[in-house]
Amino acid sequence: MKALSKLHEILKAVGAHRLDPESIGRLDDGRGCCYHIDGMRVLASWGGGWDHVSVSAGWTRNGATRVPTYAELESVRRIFWEDHETVVQIHPPISRYVNWNPYVLHLWRAQGHDYPLPPQEFIAPALTKPMTDQAHDIVQDERATGATREQASRARDLEEEGGTRRDL
Repeated sequence: MKALSKLHEILKAVGAHRLDPESIGRLDDGRGCCYHIDGMRVLASWGGGWDHVSVSAGWTRNGATRVPTYAELESVRRIFWEDHETVVQIHPPISRYVNWNPYVLHLWRAQGHDYPLPPQEFIAPALTKPMTDQAHDIVQDERATGATREQASRARDLEEEGGTRRDL
């Protein structure tokens, strides 16, 4: 997880609003914090050898209304962890499964440990090297707009040439 000083700067830059720890039923003991970020409630905690962030989305007065999208979860992951860190969602044995809220997803990282990963070609056979920032942006555009990869790539090219997405 990122250093707290860096994390606080990033959270401020993205317009995060810190929630009162008592409003979420936890004491602020220096090992956790809760924020509203772009319509999501993000609860971060660390200790006991683990970094943990839970994310719920579509917040109203009545609570979360939906599960976060992949793009939302990825944006939270990039806020709280360094790019080189592997972060996971854990699906424990059914006997240890707990679901307090159907609209919450969790990200985890064991402190001081790196996870073994499968070979890159198993993760994404069509990509033999890690995704570039530009490729990542194209995929995010595709997910956000429902455009195909070709359409999203063409839109980026047009924008760089001074055109607009309407020119497609």
